[in-house]
Amino acid sequence: MLRRLGIGLIKGLLVGGLMLAALLFGLKMAAVPVWAAYLLAVGVGALTGLVAGKPIWQKGARLEAGLKAVAGMILGALGMFALHRWGAVLLRPDLLRSLAPAPALPPGQTAPALTGLSLSFLPMISLALGLFFELDNTPTPEEKNVRKKLPPPGSRARVSSEIPTPAEIDELLDSGSQQSQRREHR
Repeated sequence: MLRRLGIGLIKGLLVGGLMLAALLFGLKMAAVPVWAAYLLAVGVGALTGLVAGKPIWQKGARLEAGLKAVAGMILGALGMFALHRWGAVLLRPDLLRSLAPAPALPPGQTAPALTGLSLSFLPMISLALGLFFELDNTPTPEEKNVRKKLPPPGSRARVSSEIPTPAEIDELLDSGSQQSQRREHR
């Protein structure tokens, strides 16, 4: 379980941090309006849902990753609502202002005041969703035992090439035979 927590922590911080870096350094944005914050929260929730837990590129995970992306969109919007409502201290625009300096202005013109919300919510939401989706993907003890009993992928089952005679088939189907009794006791 601790391993899953660590993986979720890394995936969540990676997704949220990359999105934050793209907006902060690529687009030189330190704050966004509230409506854009909700859209970004939905986007980071969907992206985290596609990557965390069983990722979309894993075999047989497309449906699960799609459902997690939809759930991530909903939970991302709810997380943004909670942060906007009760976490106003964490969303101050001046927190990231030093990382993305304002562009040079002509002489005599002052920089406009920052309005909106800081982009610091992106890693927060992504981290929470990454932890949630990774813990949700933890296999149960029964699944672990089933995985241990299965042959490794690519191995071939041994099949006899001998064709049984009709007498041997009748003996196998006869409920009173010794082979049939051994089969029932297993």
